[in-house]
Amino acid sequence: MPTEDVHQILLNRTLRTAATTALALVLAYALDLPLPYLAPLLGLIFSLQPGPPPGLRGSLMLLAIITLTTSLGLVLGPLLHAWPVTVLAIIFAGLMASAWLSNLKGRMLPGLLSAIGMTLVTVAAYNSQALGQSLVTGLVVGALFGLAALHVANLLFPVHAIPPAENAGADEPAPVLPTALPLRSALTVFPVLLLALVNPGLFMGGLIKATNLSWQGSLRPTLEAGHSLLQATLLGGLLSILLWTALKLMPNLWMFGLSMLLLVLAGASRLYGLVHSRYDALFWQDVLVTTLILLGPAVQDSSQGKDVTEAFIIRLTLFLLIVVYAGLMARLYDRLLDRRPTTTEPAVT
Repeated sequence: MPTEDVHQILLNRTLRTAATTALALVLAYALDLPLPYLAPLLGLIFSLQPGPPPGLRGSLMLLAIITLTTSLGLVLGPLLHAWPVTVLAIIFAGLMASAWLSNLKGRMLPGLLSAIGMTLVTVAAYNSQALGQSLVTGLVVGALFGLAALHVANLLFPVHAIPPAENAGADEPAPVLPTALPLRSALTVFPVLLLALVNPGLFMGGLIKATNLSWQGSLRPTLEAGHSLLQATLLGGLLSILLWTALKLMPNLWMFGLSMLLLVLAGASRLYGLVHSRYDALFWQDVLVTTLILLGPAVQDSSQGKDVTEAFIIRLTLFLLIVVYAGLMARLYDRLLDRRPTTTEPAVT
């Protein structure tokens, strides 16, 4: 593919990702959707997939996956009170199945969405059926608006082709061991899930963070990957502080949307390799996701009159601890397998 065409594709992907996230955010908060920060978060995840957005059939399939897995969570949550061991075993098997699905070519997004939907709603429904139903509505409606924003953004900045893999700036990964990733992913998420059952308000965001981490994998030795993820989490925390400061100076929706647009433009341009960076695509993906799942609840806390600073510090500390745990667990797991990590990186280029 000619260099000019590759550059145009990367530019359009950068603009599309930024426009999708900002548009989903503005719509979600303007319409006062339940858990409005889920719409830009899911819009960001959708827009990171290569090629054009899913058509009508693909969009309906994604919405069906979220609806089915969240409905399953509504059922499993109350059952945890009666049969905790059995239900937890089902959830663990579901996490492994989702990771296995994600490891198949072109199935990363359905696998990730099924894991997020099942774990989050199970935790919420375990503590309150009303909270579980609210979360189901937030996830389904958020996904709907995220997909709608992606389609609108793709009309403005069309992406019809996938650039060659070498434009990611990373070496071609070695083949993944098909049975290794599912168990490692489940072991990363499961302890955070258990903590979230005890305190959902504190660990809900951490559960999203752990699920995202478990699906990323690594092309580097685990220790190096852990350092990179710690840096990404800290940078995401710093960026969320900067955006929160800007919102305090000018607290309106348009400032929120513009700030998010500029932030995602800066991150996505490095994620896709449009701007040179010493860090890889996974680093910038984690920065953007971390920023959203820190900033969204902070805005919600502020609207409810809660102490934003204390809650933010607790969430950021929790995220750092999750990253440390994920790195140590993955390193131990790979050492037990007596091999170096060879997990493939999700396609974001």
